Amino acid sequence: MLLSKNNIAISLFIFINALFLLKYSERVTSYNELLTLAFIGVFIGFFYWKDTILLKIKFAYGFIGSVIFIFLFGIAFTYINVESLMVDRWSVISSFWDNYFQGEYVYFAKSHRDNPPGPMPFYYMLALPFYLIGELGYFSLLAIPALWIVSKYLKFNKEVMQFGLFLLITSFFYLWEVTVSGYTNLASS
Repeated sequence: MLLSKNNIAISLFIFINALFLLKYSERVTSYNELLTLAFIGVFIGFFYWKDTILLKIKFAYGFIGSVIFIFLFGIAFTYINVESLMVDRWSVISSFWDNYFQGEYVYFAKSHRDNPPGPMPFYYMLALPFYLIGELGYFSLLAIPALWIVSKYLKFNKEVMQFGLFLLITSFFYLWEVTVSGYTNLASS
């Protein structure tokens, strides 16, 4: 059935990721249209054969893959110059906490791109431990272990959980979020 819930959800996933990829990949490559078309083709193929593919994925491979994903991004944070990405999420969070620890009003803080912090103090409170260790990128990577824990607590079917995890780590908006949130103490010096 063409208008089933699964097909609508899959179409939305592909559409949102394609739009995101088209817009933000131009910051990295001039082949952003070709990259977007390739993504659409690969994911349509994946969703067409997903039942066959998911049968071949074992639960342990999903867990090991998640650990490797987190480890690789942990290494990448040391090599990605976040200032070159024209995004200041890391800088907004660090300037917020820099102002706080200097006894200044936090909402007067400015990022390296001269942007003020947003009005969501709970977000900054969640980011505080990662600010203190000097790597805000781990804040976004926390979504993967959080998904594992929530799926265990709610007793999700293992295949459903693996599929959700696969969608998360292949979503360009998530990959971008993890990349642009990367911050080391070196970036602020």
